[in-house]
Amino acid sequence: MLSIESPVARLLKSPPIPARKPLQPKNIPSDGSLGCRPKPKPIEISIAQWIGDADKENRPISAMGSFDASLAEELEAIRRKKERLRREREKTERVLREREMVMEKEMREMERRGREQRKVEMELEKILRFKDLKASCLRIRPVQSLREKEQEMKNRESLTQEMDNQAAETEKRAEPMMKCKIAAT
Repeated sequence: MLSIESPVARLLKSPPIPARKPLQPKNIPSDGSLGCRPKPKPIEISIAQWIGDADKENRPISAMGSFDASLAEELEAIRRKKERLRREREKTERVLREREMVMEKEMREMERRGREQRKVEMELEKILRFKDLKASCLRIRPVQSLREKEQEMKNRESLTQEMDNQAAETEKRAEPMMKCKIAAT
């Protein structure tokens, strides 16, 4: 088992370390009351304040000139803002029209490329078909015309005559040699 002098045994026998500490009050008031708040004072509302504002509509407006000036400034600011928004809208519409024209141009270009690609594909298919047709024609012997057959017959006859002539010449040359061989025996 574990000996008393091993470090693991010392750790097992050491007293447990407390994980939590009790809460301590941070600020202690000098009057000794802990956590007691004073009661709020009642709010006083005077009715005279309400009555004074009640006849506000019947009072003459003394600062009418300042209202006109501020109103004119506000109207001018609104006009400027409206003009700025109109210019921005026109600019945005112009940019959108330009983009639309560019997109239409690109679409026409893409359609043209598509048509060209289809033409090239069709030509390629025709070439492949012709290539297949040529290969199949080479496999099948073409039908010979009558002239070609007659020419072939003449060629065969001339070849057989040549062979016969050569054989006859060979026999003529071989006859004297045969006679010599027979006489020698």
